[in-house]
Amino acid sequence: MLRFLFLLTAVFLFTTEIATAKTLYVSKAGDGSTGADWANAFNTINQALTASASGDQIWVASGTYNEHVPLVEGVALYGGFAGTEATDEASLRDPLKNHSTIVSTKRSKPVFRGFTNTILDGFTITSYNNTGGVSVDECYMTIANCVITQNSAGGIGIRNSTVELTNCQFLDNESLGGAGAYIESSSVSFDRCVFSGNVSSSGGGGLGTFYSKVKMVNCLLTNNEADVGATFLL
Repeated sequence: MLRFLFLLTAVFLFTTEIATAKTLYVSKAGDGSTGADWANAFNTINQALTASASGDQIWVASGTYNEHVPLVEGVALYGGFAGTEATDEASLRDPLKNHSTIVSTKRSKPVFRGFTNTILDGFTITSYNNTGGVSVDECYMTIANCVITQNSAGGIGIRNSTVELTNCQFLDNESLGGAGAYIESSSVSFDRCVFSGNVSSSGGGGLGTFYSKVKMVNCLLTNNEADVGATFLL
């Protein structure tokens, strides 16, 4: 009987967690109040992340958002929305047409900081003032449909992590090493990704990998520059 009650309680807690998962909205055109729909959308991604919990999704409309974004565990962040889609119209988003651009000017802080079991999908990510695009450290996350470009301290830095990247572009980033992507002690897969125009002042213009397992499928690496290993530094 006690075993039955324990299982019943576990099922109840699990179904309650699913039922309470929600979608939060971010748009420059929203009134900034609750984030419950496009009309009441938050005006910044950080507002939505503060209101989020594991299992939630955050939909971000096209526009330029000037902020540093530390992701929240278990929360999926999707860009590329026009800001009119209904709750059942996630498939209508188009990151190529509706640019959700995140710009950070905070010195030495990446635009996005990864967290375990997070999804980052459909963003243009750029930064200035000695700042990198995405930092992933000691976690597992998925990144898709992102353009990571013109970051002055590297496109993405991955350390002690497992990351899956699909249909991403790493364009015109700069750094001391691994300008497009710097990978250390990690397991990383790239599927249909492009590395182009990245410049390293030392090694690994496109990609710098150290003590890592890297898998690349249908990827293009072209026109990257470095003193050593313009395309790869292994």
